[in-house]
Amino acid sequence: MPARCRVAAWAVLLALPSVLAACGAGGETDEWWLVDASPDGHVLELVTLGGGCSEFVGWVSEATDHRVLIEARWEHTGADACPAILPSDSLVLDLTEPLGDRALVGCGHDDCLALPAEGSEYRAWPARIVAGGPGAVVVGQEDIWGVEPDGSIAWQAPLGGSPTGTLDELGLRDDHFDGIEALDTGTGLAAQLEFDGEGTWLEVFETDTGEQRHRIRVSDPEAPIGPPIWLDVGRVVLGQQQPERLWVVDLVDGAILEISAAAGRVQGVVDGVVITESETRTHAVDVDADAVLWESPRASRGERFVVGDGALVVFDRDDGTISLLDPRRGDALWNADVGRPPNVSVAAVADTLLVTTSTTLFAFDAATGKPHRWTALVPERAETVGDTHPPRVVR
Repeated sequence: MPARCRVAAWAVLLALPSVLAACGAGGETDEWWLVDASPDGHVLELVTLGGGCSEFVGWVSEATDHRVLIEARWEHTGADACPAILPSDSLVLDLTEPLGDRALVGCGHDDCLALPAEGSEYRAWPARIVAGGPGAVVVGQEDIWGVEPDGSIAWQAPLGGSPTGTLDELGLRDDHFDGIEALDTGTGLAAQLEFDGEGTWLEVFETDTGEQRHRIRVSDPEAPIGPPIWLDVGRVVLGQQQPERLWVVDLVDGAILEISAAAGRVQGVVDGVVITESETRTHAVDVDADAVLWESPRASRGERFVVGDGALVVFDRDDGTISLLDPRRGDALWNADVGRPPNVSVAAVADTLLVTTSTTLFAFDAATGKPHRWTALVPERAETVGDTHPPRVVR
């Protein structure tokens, strides 16, 4: 990282262009948008988008008693042909203290603190919660945090390699990272999708020996199908949207059962209830009874259903709230404020509902929705305000 740019506040206010040049950031300023922020503004996540023939130079930030100035610097490459995909760069900025009453400036549009940021199509993924043992772990882009059942942070470490490898070392597993594979610890069997010119197959094999138990043809080759999701001991569920179909597969005997009550891509399983999403509706399905427990128009505008370990919520980005749902009835049990991030991840751990954005871990009482605490997720390699920040190297 370049050396910190230490300048007096009056120099920033009176001679910003020369100060930035002295700090090693050339180019011209362009717009950036706020993607997410911790509730007190201590941690900010930003993104900037360049033109097709531009190259990102770096970020520059400075803080005074009255404002925090952030600029994104780009320069024109002069190339004759420009790529169709616009370049971008993101920044996680640690202000080291709450933003407070200070103004956030330099974004190039009216309200730099607006969430969701008007004009930004960038959608950051939240840090992922994986329940396991007495607590959980939170997996960010570059760090992993151990979380106690009450939502407090127990430890933090660099992610180091792939999320799947790190979770394996901790004895944890998550379908979100494993993609096309589902593991059933009760039987020691795993299921994964295989695609060829004849169709989509579900291959079942023993995890300790790798020996294949079954190879089950699920659908035609042109039909997109979602990954297998663990249902209960010895069974997985999988579905597709076009055409809408839903299956339950017994991993032990290889039997496959198509569900007729409702179909669509499987979003997850909560307390034995399968949550599916079609093009127009979300369904909660009891696959043993082949019955729909409840259904809802597919969430529109800023709303979306989020399924996590042991929890189903509706997240409304427009007003920054989550609603915990009873998975069998679809009733909202309580609502809580989580700010206005692009997305959230959720998991139930003991008597606590954990919710993450890309910058914050929230902990709520699972029965009442009463907030226990929130914690800013500050990566160990987060940039600190007052630095010149080079383009981010994505691993």
